[in-house]
Amino acid sequence: MLSKTKTLSHGCAMVPAKSIPAFRCGFVHRDVYGQTDMKWKIISVGKPSFPWVREGVTTYLKRLQPFAPVEPVQIRKNEAEGFIKAAGDALVMALDERGESFTTADMASRIQTWEMDRIKEIAVWIGGAEGLPDGLRERADHCFCLGPQTLMHELALLVWMEQLYRMYTLIQDHPYHK
Repeated sequence: MLSKTKTLSHGCAMVPAKSIPAFRCGFVHRDVYGQTDMKWKIISVGKPSFPWVREGVTTYLKRLQPFAPVEPVQIRKNEAEGFIKAAGDALVMALDERGESFTTADMASRIQTWEMDRIKEIAVWIGGAEGLPDGLRERADHCFCLGPQTLMHELALLVWMEQLYRMYTLIQDHPYHK
């Protein structure tokens, strides 16, 4: 089996996940540009109507490119089936005012843990004007809040994009977070 391993530039051997879990060596695979294999799907209701939200989301999508692939997914209606279908087999995070609060550093640490656990895809659910549909929060793997206040869904999308960027800059020791 070792003949099928691939040696990476830093000297760590990449081995099949079944033989040695990734977290044992603390190694997260990143390409030559530092981008992780873990993909993000940001699932929200409709396209942002405010130009400043669209511009901000576009800005953070561009800024996130060196760190992780991020795909915005807009569903037409605020219905549970749309969120579930769009998430597929991904690990699901619901953003909801009743969810668990987090610090940027705590969430960055969780992201690193998910990367080391070889989570391939994370879907983030952001509900519409009425929040997430009934029963959807309970179907998520994790439920977090962006703060105790209620945010309009478009602002929640923009705040999440900024926080995701901030978390990756913290992980990569980029000066943005400082």
